[in-house]
Amino acid sequence: MGVKVLSLTDDVGTKEGATCIVKKARKLGPLGGIFHLAVVLKDGLFENQTIEAFQAVSKPKYHGTIYLDQLTREKDVAKDLHWFVVFSSVSSGRGNAGQANYGFANSAMERICEERVKSGLPGVAIQWGAIGDVGLIQVQHSSTFIIQNAGKEEREGKNEIEWLG
Repeated sequence: MGVKVLSLTDDVGTKEGATCIVKKARKLGPLGGIFHLAVVLKDGLFENQTIEAFQAVSKPKYHGTIYLDQLTREKDVAKDLHWFVVFSSVSSGRGNAGQANYGFANSAMERICEERVKSGLPGVAIQWGAIGDVGLIQVQHSSTFIIQNAGKEEREGKNEIEWLG
């Protein structure tokens, strides 16, 4: 038995997009896991945040998790699902200056996973910290600021992937 992995770009932040993702995956066979890795950053101090910035960050992370949760609770999908994993951020628990919207969206994803576990369903949220050699931190000009304010040293992506292995 092998594993087939799909990396899809449908809009998970809409019910239609999330439904399309689940349907595409199920065409390959039983859906054994969901790994929800969405990220949108619209940083800004709280007094400068807008409704649009909160919505842009919440749509793929929070709303996407709600839709994936709803779709994978359906009996014909839930029976095969062993993994429901969302990538969160330390900003949800500790907070980062200028990331109230991102912290909210990640915290909400974590609450959904907690409810799944209470219902006897799989649900795991991984609170990633700054990973300095790959991803968003690598390409953003303010990575030193973020890392210094986090009070932690940046981590290497290779080590994080090995940890998951």
